[in-house]
Amino acid sequence: MNRMRFHILLGLLLAAGSLFAESGKIRISEFMAINSKTLQDDDGDYPDWIELYNPGDSLVSLLGWHLTDDAGNLVKWTFPAITLPPEEYLIVFASGKDRSDPLRPLHTNFKLSGSGEFLALTEPGGTVISHSYGPLFPAQRNDVSYRSE
Repeated sequence: MNRMRFHILLGLLLAAGSLFAESGKIRISEFMAINSKTLQDDDGDYPDWIELYNPGDSLVSLLGWHLTDDAGNLVKWTFPAITLPPEEYLIVFASGKDRSDPLRPLHTNFKLSGSGEFLALTEPGGTVISHSYGPLFPAQRNDVSYRSE
């Protein structure tokens, strides 16, 4: 009986480990910190934007994930219940408008600095950084996006 419990527990731990491995695959694939004419938001404005990418082979729930431009506050803006399909992208406007309705375009509660700053995507709980640019991403140019390698 104890051996059976051990195998069940081991199976649960392995399953949990694979879930965490999958969740860590989400990354910031591109962003634009000075947007004057490239991508318009739902209000007709041209705010900064951040693009996420799921290179994995399974759906990832972003519920409870975070975006931040502050290394001292890894939970600055929190995602609503949104799922990112495999090999798909998601645009989040870094407009300062703070909108998290999953049925509408998403807007963070912060803007990006064209002179460079910290930028990170953190997993639920706000302690594990899935992907980041830090301590600062390089200074940006008008209407030129920055892509990760």
